[in-house]
Amino acid sequence: TGPYFLNGNYYEYREARASLQTTKYFRLRYPGVIVLTPTQPQLSLSLAPNQRVLSWPLAYVGFTLEMTTNLAAPTVWTPLNGPYVITNGHFEFRRSAPGTNSAEFYRLRW
Repeated sequence: TGPYFLNGNYYEYREARASLQTTKYFRLRYPGVIVLTPTQPQLSLSLAPNQRVLSWPLAYVGFTLEMTTNLAAPTVWTPLNGPYVITNGHFEFRRSAPGTNSAEFYRLRW
């Protein structure tokens, strides 16, 4: 086997074998733009007096923090636009603690 490599607008795979008279290869066409999305960061939640603190590693720039109060379909996610504070290599977002018997769910979206 051999690696896939980019050749113009194609990914190519080549396989040469001593027992074969020709080299076997194929091409995969791509649309011209390759988008690599990073792995999903870990979102952490900690409690401070009357606040919740959400944080994730600083290496994950470009993610949007979102929240909802209900996960039933159709789920509507609301962006939490900050301000985000940078602390010890993490983005940090502080939010007032909810009232009794209320729920909030959070996610990071690319």
